[in-house]
Amino acid sequence: GKKLWRGLFYSYWHADGRATQLEVANKMGALVHVLNREVAMVYLEAGLWTMRTEWGGIDKHRMDKYCLLTRRVLHHGFRFAGERGWDMADDIGRAMAEAIFGAPKSAQLEGIGFKLHVAEVFLREVEAVCKGETGLAMDDGEEEIEAGAPTPIPSGALAALVVVFINAMQKEESNVLLKRIRTDVFEPLTDASRASEDPRAPPRGRGARPRQVARVFHSGDQPRRAPGAEDGRDGGEARDAAAPLVARAAAQRRACARAMTPVS
Repeated sequence: GKKLWRGLFYSYWHADGRATQLEVANKMGALVHVLNREVAMVYLEAGLWTMRTEWGGIDKHRMDKYCLLTRRVLHHGFRFAGERGWDMADDIGRAMAEAIFGAPKSAQLEGIGFKLHVAEVFLREVEAVCKGETGLAMDDGEEEIEAGAPTPIPSGALAALVVVFINAMQKEESNVLLKRIRTDVFEPLTDASRASEDPRAPPRGRGARPRQVARVFHSGDQPRRAPGAEDGRDGGEARDAAAPLVARAAAQRRACARAMTPVS
């Protein structure tokens, strides 16, 4: 898998032009859909591992297109899991943990830029899969990329993915990375106010931070209702969905207080 991906990585090096880069990146990510479950996980892990180990050699002129490739690989990995009911979220989490954060301590700074980018786009790509969107901002005249069907993620499956970042915070030593994980992964999940935010409002802060995160993710769970209750969802469900993640993250944060100290 790693030999294959090394070849793919450098073949993409010569992809010029936004339209070509988008087409090739999407095809490379979408290859996962023609593979069986076991091989798909090998392909995903090898792809993420290759990008982490080769990231330091990417020059500034090619960085944008490799960021695009990263997003398409993650998106199709999550979509692959979503189309199978998210029952393989644990497998996706293990592949991410090993490929992205599995380097020995002596090589933790290897691919630090790649780790930062993954932390930044993780929730965006999961949310796009949940909503049945591509997660891409298309320019006028560009050919649309086909999106999958909406596949809302149950909170338990989301926890299996988020724990990758919880565990990373215990071993990673880069304060910049720790801050990025906190602000782009944990804060959107724990900010219950986002569940009622107007989806038409412009994004706040750096980039397009995920909106309505808890509500979108929790919609994959089967709601529990008392016999005879009306078929409706109350406003507290989004907060309830995030509660196990908040509690789990809080326990881990107490064990790594240094990591959670605000970094200027």
